[in-house]
Amino acid sequence: MDIILRRSLPKLREKLLEALQAVLPIVAIVLVLCFTVAPVSPSILLCFLLGAAMIVVGIMFFTLGAEMSMTPMGERVGAVITRSRKLPLILVLGFLLGFLITISEPDLQVLADQVPSIPSGTLILSVAAGVGLFLVFAFLRMLIGVALPKLLVLFYGLIFLLATFVPKEFLAVAFDSGGVTTGPMTVPFIMALGVGVSAIRSDRHAADDSFGLVAMCSIGPILAVLTLGIAFRAADSTYIPPVLPEVADSVELWQLFREGLPTYLAEIARSLLPIVLMFGAFQLIALRLDRRTLGRIGVGLVYTYIGLVLFLTGANVGFMPAGNYLGQVLTGGGMRWVIIPIGMLIGYFIVKAEPAVYVLNKQVEEVTDGAISAQAMGLALSAGVSISVGLAMVRVLTGISILWFLIPGYAFAIGISFVVPKLYTAIAFDAGGVASGPMTATFLLPLAQGACVAVGGNIVTDAFGVVAMVAMTPLIIIQLIGLLRRQQDSLPHRPYGRHIGHDVPGVAVYDEDAYLSCPFSDPGYWRTDRKRKPSNPTGQALYRIMRDRFDRVEYAWRESSGLLLGIKSLRRALTVWRNDKGWLNYGSTYHNLPQMLFFGLPQETLYGQCVSKDSPLASRLAAADGIFLEPSGFSDSYLRIKTSRFVDVGFVLGARKARVVNDRLTETFLLGVNVEGKPLGSDLVVHTDPVWFSRILNMPDWHENHRLSAMAADVLD
Repeated sequence: MDIILRRSLPKLREKLLEALQAVLPIVAIVLVLCFTVAPVSPSILLCFLLGAAMIVVGIMFFTLGAEMSMTPMGERVGAVITRSRKLPLILVLGFLLGFLITISEPDLQVLADQVPSIPSGTLILSVAAGVGLFLVFAFLRMLIGVALPKLLVLFYGLIFLLATFVPKEFLAVAFDSGGVTTGPMTVPFIMALGVGVSAIRSDRHAADDSFGLVAMCSIGPILAVLTLGIAFRAADSTYIPPVLPEVADSVELWQLFREGLPTYLAEIARSLLPIVLMFGAFQLIALRLDRRTLGRIGVGLVYTYIGLVLFLTGANVGFMPAGNYLGQVLTGGGMRWVIIPIGMLIGYFIVKAEPAVYVLNKQVEEVTDGAISAQAMGLALSAGVSISVGLAMVRVLTGISILWFLIPGYAFAIGISFVVPKLYTAIAFDAGGVASGPMTATFLLPLAQGACVAVGGNIVTDAFGVVAMVAMTPLIIIQLIGLLRRQQDSLPHRPYGRHIGHDVPGVAVYDEDAYLSCPFSDPGYWRTDRKRKPSNPTGQALYRIMRDRFDRVEYAWRESSGLLLGIKSLRRALTVWRNDKGWLNYGSTYHNLPQMLFFGLPQETLYGQCVSKDSPLASRLAAADGIFLEPSGFSDSYLRIKTSRFVDVGFVLGARKARVVNDRLTETFLLGVNVEGKPLGSDLVVHTDPVWFSRILNMPDWHENHRLSAMAADVLD
């Protein structure tokens, strides 16, 4: 446990920098407004600043905690559920998972407490039932392989049909419910479930279908609340704005936050408990993970708990009153329209502070192997949310029905989904749900409510709906990116155009990574001392493969070389690879990763190692004096290497050769065997097989070697 904590410290510093980059722009905008056009009391400003500090620390702990706990829990549970191949079991467990995770979602509680006309318990249970039902539909879609656009047409058509029969007080709340449901608790788990469930399929579209769960789960709450609106008579209740803080000194300021902490300590504990109990049941029945993996998940859960408590305390106590008051001040004067550009500016930056957005961006980058970078996703979401908030403020000022925005927006988004690559469609609809998280519920929604109060509008019909607007525009923005990408991919292929170190107008745009990894760009391409940038997506993906799928890398090495190395030798090689930052070596690729683990290492002993009896290496060793091949004791396919007394035998891997044949890169390595420091015959050739290795990495029914996986996680964690 101490080792896990120590190794998480550098990552916490990394997450702290990311959190500062996300939150500081929002703080800067609010400060500029407070000192210019929207003066606020010192009490509100101090509460906002302390809340911002708590949000930064909360995001730091949460993002690392979700990476260490929620994501691996979801992937493993999803794989276990579908591995049984028992459809009734999949459906029942899917519903229970969706129901429990939704009840655990803090965002939903925040929204429910702000809705004046519906009891919070009734709203939460209805939404949870909707998520559970549609998580079942999402599982079926992935297992059967139904195209997401067809289901979107069906369900959103049903939504807008029901909307014509529902009282207007329920419309905005229903669409907001779909947005807040997919928050910091739900998204990491559900998206990881998608990866786990899709892994059970072996077709080439399985990775594409790993997205779309969040999109489907966002539909369920909307239909549930609309159905509730038909059957339930809303209570007559008036909107109660948040209490504006008044503090005389720093002690009272801290007292204000300290009073809120117990509430969120208990609330997040209740939220995490169902997930922990559910995972514990899976661990006892089917998972049976080793202690090190469980320890890492346990530490991650503690980080998640601390992060969410700090985040929600800072957001609710510090951000919510400030957002409400700023909305009132900005629209209370003669220049009401200024709320539109200011709202757009805040929307652009506020999505960067959403905890679940970080999880989505990383997941997209990993699944697409860097083809869609986290940075590109972040920019697309920021642009979409900025437009969303601007339109929401137009609604607040004019009182236009939300349907005038949602119907054409969703019609356009669903319409282009039939011509956009389906991976982009699934990511877009997932992103819509993810973008509308706790920052939207605790700052943007109060901002809209405050503005609505100032202009004398209807809170329920005009202010509510900002979450729905935030959830809509990313659907369009990201799909348009996918459409542009498809158009670019349809252009005639120009081989080796990337070896040009600059833009060629009308032909290609310069790509540094492609240029530096092209054998025609530089005669020194094959040098191994060239390094990628730490932020390089290819390098990051190689690191994740080595850390998370090391047992598959070892298998590929074993099959290509004939050598089955002991865990001590593998640990030494992996440690050297870590210390040398081998993933940043431009010579390392998705094709040769197993070989590059040993490339250039000092001689490794062969004594006590095992060799495939059918390999050329076994024949070479069997003919050598002083070397004996004995039964391994665990497999008829392998022999153990023994020597007479004081005979030193070892191997080195070097002399990497690569050439392009028929537009295809082929690579070989020479495996040298030394006995007493002298070569044992000519070197053996080790070939790479990119197609076969890729198939191994993506094999769905892989039997994990937990010992090797735990070792790799220990070395590379």
